[in-house]
Amino acid sequence: MTNIQLHTVLGASGTIGKAVVEQLKQHNLNIRTVAHQSKNTDFQVDFLNQNQLNQAIAGSSHVYLCIGIPYQTKIWREQWPEVIKNTIKACLKHQAKLIFFDNVYLYSNPLPIPFDENTLQNPTSEKGKIRKICSDLILNAI
Repeated sequence: MTNIQLHTVLGASGTIGKAVVEQLKQHNLNIRTVAHQSKNTDFQVDFLNQNQLNQAIAGSSHVYLCIGIPYQTKIWREQWPEVIKNTIKACLKHQAKLIFFDNVYLYSNPLPIPFDENTLQNPTSEKGKIRKICSDLILNAI
């Protein structure tokens, strides 16, 4: 039985994904890179396609969700919850730990400083409400 861990970065061709990949490389970890439209990654997937996402995550011990979705409220509303649900399903199926690179949209404005995981989630924008839905999906899956 092997104990090799595989760290899969979803969104590896974006700014955050590239930074995560670089950090993982510095720790000499086994990495799989996944993106929507990059030929410079191990997998190209449609993150809304459960089968493609399952294939990309298969064998992973850790999954870093760093994808970007076009910065339009309508697209966020349609796609973020589905991407989160699909990623959670694939991580559960393959027993991988999910690490989600989120933002602070789901907190109130102005953001209290300092803040932590106990800070009240009270989004004041549509995008913030969408991110709260995503956060709740992840927390409920835990």
